[in-house]
Amino acid sequence: MWSGCVKQPSKVEVRKAEKRSQDSLALLAQERTLAYYDSLQQMLVPTLDSLLPRFKYEKDARYEDKGHYVHRLLRTTSNTARNYIQTYVRDDGQTIVRFYYFGERALGFERVVLSADNLEDTFTGDVHAFEAEGWHETLTIEGDEALRCLHFIDINRSARVRVELRGSRSRAVYYLSQTDKEALMETYRLGMTMRDMVEVERRIKLTSMQVEKYQNRLEK
Repeated sequence: MWSGCVKQPSKVEVRKAEKRSQDSLALLAQERTLAYYDSLQQMLVPTLDSLLPRFKYEKDARYEDKGHYVHRLLRTTSNTARNYIQTYVRDDGQTIVRFYYFGERALGFERVVLSADNLEDTFTGDVHAFEAEGWHETLTIEGDEALRCLHFIDINRSARVRVELRGSRSRAVYYLSQTDKEALMETYRLGMTMRDMVEVERRIKLTSMQVEKYQNRLEK
């Protein structure tokens, strides 16, 4: 009877086998993660498809790297001679809210106070001002702060929303019309959806790179 010894794998071979097993498990985990993000993306698409027809896409290639979506009821060309809010969502998922003031005297714009029923919130941002047949002053809020501002309007959709533009020299007050509220609420929903979509697309890209990395390792 033959009693030869079975050759045991070397330490290098054992480490390679362990590494291959680890890579296989990592690939499986990344593929599952990618499938999850793909499903999230597919869930966001119908919401975007339902909202985008209410918006106009604008981009001036001479000055802008990114375009933006602005609600058809909130375009600047229709509102140049009144106090109003304009908001839009950029290609990169960032929401911008601008409060415009127009009057015979300077406001010294500093902050905006929104109030409805017994609720009140204050917002600050970057201010731009110039004089041209009256005083034009604009306060701009961006990103999560802009979404917070629109969220205030959204949760008070049934109330009378008061907008107070406070400045160092004066102040101005007006109330949002139902049409304005509808446009701002739809912009809020678009902003939230676009932000989520951009983040999901970023994660899909990163996860896809990880999947490719482990696939290449296992093919060697």
